[in-house]
Amino acid sequence: MSKRVLLTGASGAVGSHMLEYLLEHTDWNFTCIASWKHRGNPLFIDPTNPRTTVITHDLTAPIPEIGIFDHIISAASESHVCRSIANPVDFIMNNVALATNTLDYARTHPCKSF
Repeated sequence: MSKRVLLTGASGAVGSHMLEYLLEHTDWNFTCIASWKHRGNPLFIDPTNPRTTVITHDLTAPIPEIGIFDHIISAASESHVCRSIANPVDFIMNNVALATNTLDYARTHPCKSF
């Protein structure tokens, strides 16, 4: 049976390469959360791949009920240095909120690894 994986940040630089690698080297199914507000690129996630489901959601809000996963990979973050210098409070608050909400989902939906 194929593993179910929740991957945050799949439309960003790190997450998209991780998704590409894992699709090539595993038989896992991926649910990818993307907000599209942090300059992620929708072209980084192939919408025709039957093993990939994309959910549009801003991780600064609690994650809705989307099921149980074997693994949760958290690659989402606001990461552009120029924006962190120009607006550090919003930058930090965003990253803390998305990490907290992803961890809370893992706490209430136990998985094999986070």
